[in-house]
Amino acid sequence: MGKYGSKRAKSRMVVESFHRAIAKTRGMQLPRFVMLSVALLAAAGCSSSGASKATLPALSSAAPESTGIDVGAHALLYAGGPSQNAVGVYRARADNPKPLRTIRSGLNAPTGIAVDSSGSAYVCNNAGTDARRRAPGKGTWTVAVYKRGQTTPFETYSDSVWNPVDVAIAADGTVYIANYSSVVTVYPPGSLHPSARLVAPSGQAPLGIAFDAAGNIFVSYVSASGGGSVYKYAPGQTTGSNLGIGFSGSPHGLAVDRDGNLVVAVSKAPGPGSDIEIFPPGGTHPKKTINGPFQPFMIAFGRNGRELFAADFGSGNGDGGVFRFAYPSGTLIAKDTQGPAASAYGVAIDP
Repeated sequence: MGKYGSKRAKSRMVVESFHRAIAKTRGMQLPRFVMLSVALLAAAGCSSSGASKATLPALSSAAPESTGIDVGAHALLYAGGPSQNAVGVYRARADNPKPLRTIRSGLNAPTGIAVDSSGSAYVCNNAGTDARRRAPGKGTWTVAVYKRGQTTPFETYSDSVWNPVDVAIAADGTVYIANYSSVVTVYPPGSLHPSARLVAPSGQAPLGIAFDAAGNIFVSYVSASGGGSVYKYAPGQTTGSNLGIGFSGSPHGLAVDRDGNLVVAVSKAPGPGSDIEIFPPGGTHPKKTINGPFQPFMIAFGRNGRELFAADFGSGNGDGGVFRFAYPSGTLIAKDTQGPAASAYGVAIDP
């Protein structure tokens, strides 16, 4: 890995020590490369009581000052990750913009992000209190929720939240949280307490969540032996079916396009060859592959499905950022590297 500034190096060392701590409790040795997916694999099949304590930078409770920029009807991009322990809010269609505002309050190693129909942003906080000190379901991992334009959370999900890595909101307001040390928990509209859990395949940990137009739920799972799977859950069902896709890498973030094609961020890091793969309904082989991102983690559609955004946390050599592709052509339009987008794990669009 190349040399970079001491401040960034220190930040990445903090994140690396966090992921090493996770793997250590599960008997897995991480490479020097900072790779969340490896830590996720180690969590598969483990109970919540085996989660570990993370050491992260101190949080600032003060909200950043407003930039004075009126976002008006412009679509907004949310992007961020644990390296900077922040989420930036950007104009979605600008070319490598600086953040309009930056969220720091209430964050603790942010990963997956989602925006609901009212414009509220949900952010997974992937670090929390040592589970051994608390009963299962009573840890301090959270999903923080921010009203549009605000930088402090107005509510948080914590009941049965353990190592959350992604979050998605259904059309009816039901919230789904992928807890990679356990399962996907389901929260009815308006409730901070889960009503159900999606049954996970044995030995695999949930990572990404997406919905199609019919309300079917798709969940990506990663395996400690490498690769993973994607399961489909019919509306209202907690038992899913394996789509039968054999991934050569780890399936991370998911999205479903207007035609029902499943879009998957596939990471082969620390080796080369990561990409974004598009599968037709019922298909087990990609009909198209989008190359470019080094380590794609989460993905999101924008501009009525005509643009695809990919959060790429990079290798530490300045190759991370949020990639914006024309869809379905896969042509790279822009790459956002300002602020928290530079090493993003999560990405979401507020249209």
